[in-house]
Amino acid sequence: MDDLIQQGVNAYKSGDLVAARSLLTAAVKQYPDNERAWGWMYNVCASDTERILCLKQIVRINPKNENANESLLKLLGKAPGLPNPVNSQDVQSSAPLINPNAPRLTKLFTTLIIIVLLLGQAWLLYRVDKLDKANISLQASLEQVSSQFQSQINGLQAELDATQRELSVTSSLAENANRYAHCHSGVGCY
Repeated sequence: MDDLIQQGVNAYKSGDLVAARSLLTAAVKQYPDNERAWGWMYNVCASDTERILCLKQIVRINPKNENANESLLKLLGKAPGLPNPVNSQDVQSSAPLINPNAPRLTKLFTTLIIIVLLLGQAWLLYRVDKLDKANISLQASLEQVSSQFQSQINGLQAELDATQRELSVTSSLAENANRYAHCHSGVGCY
């Protein structure tokens, strides 16, 4: 058990946050009652929502952990609309903290940006061609701008893909934490 957690800690300390996140996610899935695993998982979280989930698990495991309780109160104070600190029964019955529509909204927003960039690029090409067909130098500059737009579009697409992968891991983490909480609430596992 400690070997998987220690590998995650070592990856975190060496600056490899992707590997640390992967290892620690596996650790909290495999050992959902391990306070140390959840504590280190907190360090590689990408959002306050994920941090809150980790802190709630730490408090569920060890209600006397003052650092976790204080951090949870601070984060909940920054995130209006989220429930107040809870006892272990509330953790078991709470809904997932991750917005299931977030990937669709992110993709829609990115698609709109791409469309606007492409329309701007088409408009520039049209205006340059219409105003001065003989100006090859201007057209070369426009092609360079077009290439830069395409690079930005590719970068946005790569960011979107990375965000979707991260949201998938986060959703899986929240689902497993909720499933675990449900299993240990006395209702039964699903």
